[in-house]
Amino acid sequence: GTVGGLCTGAYALARAGILNGRRFTLHWENIPNFCEKYPSLTPERRIFCIDDRIVTCAGGVASAELALKLIEDYYGPELGQAVMNMCLLGQIRRGEEEQLTSLSVRLGTRNDHLIRAVAYIETHVEDEVDLGECASHLGISRRQLERLFQRYLDTTPLQYLNKVRLQHARSLLTETDLGVMQVAVACGFSSSSYFSKVFRTQYGISPYKFSLTRKRAGE
Repeated sequence: GTVGGLCTGAYALARAGILNGRRFTLHWENIPNFCEKYPSLTPERRIFCIDDRIVTCAGGVASAELALKLIEDYYGPELGQAVMNMCLLGQIRRGEEEQLTSLSVRLGTRNDHLIRAVAYIETHVEDEVDLGECASHLGISRRQLERLFQRYLDTTPLQYLNKVRLQHARSLLTETDLGVMQVAVACGFSSSSYFSKVFRTQYGISPYKFSLTRKRAGE
């Protein structure tokens, strides 16, 4: 039979050990945490994936698009179109399309260079990000990269990177049992002391106390 996972359903499939060597996806927001938990697995940033009997999608509207694709594959385009009409969907995206459309909505812009720059930064959170290399990857200069972030997001690429790292750190402290030092390393901070300082500045509480509070709430 076919096994599927919608968005974070990929966690259950990973725990069952059936994603090894498979193409699969989940929502971009959950990808960093997923990769932290399952470092040997590499999700794709696609709307949905169909790999033999394993089907996964990014959730949201992508769930309907995956269902319509399966209906079309099993029962033909005529029924697929009829179901599309019933769902009031004018057109559907194909599985190979990336989730950057949702990134475009989140950023409030369709500027391709900015979207790709943010995607690059968000997929390299735990690495020592070289903004010059990021700009080169996009085919623009470092100065152009700085201008893009200032114009559309009213911030610098470095400030945006630190914001993303802190959000990722907060998520890890909430959803995992990782210690403060482990989270600092996982989020690309040079030291736990620097991580603690910027975390407290951003959230008004130390990462240790934040983690302790969350664990007690969970218990």
